[in-house]
Amino acid sequence: MKRYNPMKLALAAVATATLLFSCTSAPEQKEAELIRPVRYAQVKIGTPESRRTFSGKLRSGTELKLSFRINGVVADIPIKVGDRLKKGDLVASLDDRDAKLKLQELKSAVMAAKVQKESSASNLKRISELYEDNNLPLQDYETARSQYAGARADLNAKNRQLDLQERQLAYTVLTTPVDGVVSAVHMENDENVSVGTIVAEISSNGKLKISVDVPETYITRIQPGDRVDAKFSVKGEQTFQGTVSEISYVGSAASVYPVIVILDKEYKGIRPGMPADVTFSFQKKEERLVVPASAVGEDPDGHYLFVVTPLEEQGFAKVMKTSVTIGSLTDHGFEILEGVATGDLVVTSGVSRIIHGQKVRFNRP
Repeated sequence: MKRYNPMKLALAAVATATLLFSCTSAPEQKEAELIRPVRYAQVKIGTPESRRTFSGKLRSGTELKLSFRINGVVADIPIKVGDRLKKGDLVASLDDRDAKLKLQELKSAVMAAKVQKESSASNLKRISELYEDNNLPLQDYETARSQYAGARADLNAKNRQLDLQERQLAYTVLTTPVDGVVSAVHMENDENVSVGTIVAEISSNGKLKISVDVPETYITRIQPGDRVDAKFSVKGEQTFQGTVSEISYVGSAASVYPVIVILDKEYKGIRPGMPADVTFSFQKKEERLVVPASAVGEDPDGHYLFVVTPLEEQGFAKVMKTSVTIGSLTDHGFEILEGVATGDLVVTSGVSRIIHGQKVRFNRP
């Protein structure tokens, strides 16, 4: 039976343990030596400008809803959606046979009233001469004068009725008051139409406008004359400029306020009804500290920044977690109300992967 030397066994165990220890501790030592590079930026003072985009709908510069001023039956609608009309073109007409018949009756009545007035005028002249020669009593003169006044009043009344009927006949024809495009037709031939019922809608040629619903949070920061940018999905990233022209004083149940934006000029390829994204710029007068949005972190205790403190060792620094109070988000980043000062250096990337007091390597942006 082979015997083992206890001393050799002990030395072998020590060697094995040393080897295992060196193998397990090597990665820890290597990990401890890893120093993460960071990007950073300087806290600056600026006049921040925030931009907000809201959805809207493109409308024609002038939208007309055309209707008749009298009741009747539609006799003809020669238009269809998409037709281009010139000012004065026919939109629709009513059956005018009864109106024309009544007009002829009134013309006859006017002629009869004229004859009656001329007859009473001649009679008054004759009686006046006889009365002045004391050949007729005053009563006959007064009667003749009264008959003439009645005939004259009747003629005036008939003329007014004739004028009214001529206008009524003109109201049976509906024309467009402007150049434009037919955007909707709501009636058909032989339909009964009442006063004020919309027959057709006309979108006039010219500058287009956008109706935008703006939340109450921002409505007080918008003024007539403000410049805006607009985009339309059919035009990709192309930007169109416009000006705020109207701001509603009363909001809807959803706490939004309609704002009207007029585009600067006519643009080909965009039409009323298309959706639009309108971007408003809100410039603040007071100066605030601003840092990139990527520099701001948040945890249960609130918002924070990692402030970079350079070390004597060239190219290295420590990062110190600092609580801050933020303001609005602008195009240049978050406003910082308190917590850091102008000129401080803050980490701008990988904020969630570093810890307070960690040693880091500079990596300029």
